[in-house]
Amino acid sequence: MKKILLYLLALCATASATTLETQATDQMSWKPTAYNFQVPAYFSNGTEYFYGDGPYSMVIYKHQDAQLSYCSLLGNWACDDEAFPVPGSVLAQNATIKNIVYHAKNGVFSGYTTDGRIFYMKKKSQPNAVAPEEGFSICHSSFLAIIYPKSRQKEMDPVIQMINKIKSFEGSSHSSTPLTYKSVAGIYDSYDEDGGNQERISLNADGTATWNMVGSLHFTEFTYTIKGNTIRVKEVDGSTTNYTYDPKARTLKSPNGTIYHWQE
Repeated sequence: MKKILLYLLALCATASATTLETQATDQMSWKPTAYNFQVPAYFSNGTEYFYGDGPYSMVIYKHQDAQLSYCSLLGNWACDDEAFPVPGSVLAQNATIKNIVYHAKNGVFSGYTTDGRIFYMKKKSQPNAVAPEEGFSICHSSFLAIIYPKSRQKEMDPVIQMINKIKSFEGSSHSSTPLTYKSVAGIYDSYDEDGGNQERISLNADGTATWNMVGSLHFTEFTYTIKGNTIRVKEVDGSTTNYTYDPKARTLKSPNGTIYHWQE
């Protein structure tokens, strides 16, 4: 009888903990992002942070000493699954991994940063990210991480649950109208480290486009198609390149991570 009573008490404790976790997630106020996840409503809007030694860029949402970091593309072209994350990997601005204490098969990692904060992240690999129809593919990796001090553990539990449950980072966390040639038409420039314009992609409303170096009279002509948030560029020789379009930021991201910003 005593064993049965202890078993029932354990079941009640588990059910109570699960209910509290669900309530915590439901009670937190969230706001949408341009991606397939939400952030706490009191966090800042996303700011892009470029980490040059990676090289990769991240979008960081933060509140005081907590940071939520999203990186859609690790490395110039690809990232070896064994190479990230490891001690020394950068998760966000001023957030470098000191050690990893937990790793699950679903791509979840947890541990501590060099400044003593806790991190919880999920990494996902994206095979066939580059022109599989051309006979080759490159496996890209991306991650979503929350970094916070131990004193904010209970507050961050709903964020951890969100990261753990997420199946895909890409897409949008809010409803949006489908992209059209008219809605994406415009001039998009990339910038160098000093903020100077480098490359320019001009998308026209008739499905044609051009690429050139800013200031140059020489340009390349191509056509493009739209599927979801992907802009597929097709050159005269038949080669194709997929760009990811962010309707909220009005940017294009190339397979190697270059960001092209819409020019007003």
